[in-house]
Amino acid sequence: MPNWSTYPVIVLLTSIVWLSVTFLTKPEKDKTLFDFYKQTQPGGPGWERIIVKARAAGTALVTTNQKWSVPAGILATLVGCVTIYGALFSTGYWIYGYYTKASILTLLTLIATVVLVKLWQRIKTRVF
Repeated sequence: MPNWSTYPVIVLLTSIVWLSVTFLTKPEKDKTLFDFYKQTQPGGPGWERIIVKARAAGTALVTTNQKWSVPAGILATLVGCVTIYGALFSTGYWIYGYYTKASILTLLTLIATVVLVKLWQRIKTRVF
C-alpha cells in the first residue's frame, strides 16, 4: 500500500467501525440521558429531542438559561489562531525588515486580539 493511502484507509476503517457500533447497539435509557443532561447542561440543538421527551415524562432538565457557547468557542479558537500566527509572522517580518508586511500583519493581529477579547467576555462561564 502506498504511503499516501495509509491515512485515508485508517479513517475509512475507523468510520465503518464506529458507525456500525452506533447503529447496532441499543441506545442509552432515557433516565441515563436525563441524568447526564441535568449534570452537564450541554445545550445545543442536538439535545432538543431529549428535553421534549423529559417534559413529556414530567421531568425538568433545564436548570440554567445560559446560551450555548460552542459556536462562539469555535470562532474564538479560529480568531486565536489568527492572533497567534499573526504575532509570530509579524515579528519575523519586523526582524527581517519587511516593514510593509509587518505593519499589515501587526494591524491584523491587533484587530484579532480585540475580537478575541470580546468573544472571550461573551463565552466566559463559571466553572464549578
